[in-house]
Amino acid sequence: MLKWTSAKVKIVDLKEYEANPRRISKRDMGKLISSIKQDGYHQRIIVDQDYTIVGGHQRKQALLKAGFNLDDTIEVLIPNRKLTAEELDRINIRDNLPFGEFDFDMLANRFDIDTLMNWGMKESILTGSNEEIFNKKKNKDNLKSCKCNCCKH
Repeated sequence: MLKWTSAKVKIVDLKEYEANPRRISKRDMGKLISSIKQDGYHQRIIVDQDYTIVGGHQRKQALLKAGFNLDDTIEVLIPNRKLTAEELDRINIRDNLPFGEFDFDMLANRFDIDTLMNWGMKESILTGSNEEIFNKKKNKDNLKSCKCNCCKH
């Protein structure tokens, strides 16, 4: 079984995994940079024993654009042994999968769509059937503050 431990590595020593299928838009990169500036570096990059990035390619780029230097040391996760090619690919893909689901009723009762999108949640997650939940909450809030005769409230 793989075991992961923390290690301190200079950003310059991190190697790109050439077969990484993950891409990021300029807009999403901007959100990631803002997140790092506001919240700091808290989602560790995952590397193989030779410091090839398994998960966190975009975070590395965002760190540099957020003001970190190549000689800065960051904490990464590293396995107790060299990963096989299959393990590297599997972990690379799984690291980017969204496991679980959001409780949209809870989100709608606590936040508006714009706030969640400003925090980096994709609009596609919040639209469709979930948008109905947010609109119900919005309409309910509007009814509470309504002082006219239009809705008998």
